[in-house]
Amino acid sequence: MKRLVAIVLLALPGCGSEWQHERAMNQTVFAEVAPGQYRTVTYRELDELNAQKALENDARRKRQAEQEEEARKTQQAELEKQNAARLKKAEARIAADEVRGYKHTTFTDFFLDYRTIPLGSKRAVSGLYQLFGEYETLTEIPSDNPWGGTPRVALLTATAPRDVRERLLVYVCRAAFCPVVLLGRTVSCTIRRLGGQARVDVCFAIDEMW
Repeated sequence: MKRLVAIVLLALPGCGSEWQHERAMNQTVFAEVAPGQYRTVTYRELDELNAQKALENDARRKRQAEQEEEARKTQQAELEKQNAARLKKAEARIAADEVRGYKHTTFTDFFLDYRTIPLGSKRAVSGLYQLFGEYETLTEIPSDNPWGGTPRVALLTATAPRDVRERLLVYVCRAAFCPVVLLGRTVSCTIRRLGGQARVDVCFAIDEMW
C-alpha cells in the first residue's frame, strides 16, 4: 500500500506545490480590511478583499467619468445658450441700427470706400480703436506706427456722446487697443502730422459705440 501511494505521488507532479500554495493561502495576516479597520484575515480573504476594492474603484472611476462628462455637456450647452443669446441680441441691434440709417460693414470694406462715398454717409464699423497721442484711429491690425502702411481711419470723438468718450478713456483702450463697433458719419477733416504738413482727409465722426 505504501508503494502504491508513492507511485501516485510520482504520477502527479506539482501536487506538492499546489499543496504549498493552498497552505500559504490559508495563512493569516493582520491587514486593513476597510478604511481604519484592521483584523486578522487569510491571504485568500485578503485577495478577495483586494479584488472587491478594485471593482469598487473601477465603479467609482466610471461614475466620476460619467459625472465629469455630464458636467462638460451641461457647460457646453450653457455656453451655446449664451452664444445664441448674444448673437440674437447683436442681430437685433444691427437691425435697429440699419433702420436708423447706419449700414453695418467690415473695416476692410469701409476702408476701401470711405473716401469715395458721399460725405455724411452713416456707417457702423467693427475694428480696433487705437490712440496715438491725440490721434484716434480705427484699424483692423494694431501697429506701433500711426503713419506706417497699416490701413487705418482717423476718428473724431470730440462731439461724440459723453458715454462714448467715457468708455474710450479706459486704460486698455488708451494704452494699447480695444475692439469696438463704432456708429458714425464720414466728414471732411484736417489731419496734422507732428513735424509735417496738414492735409485734408475724410474722417469718421462717432455718434455711438457698442
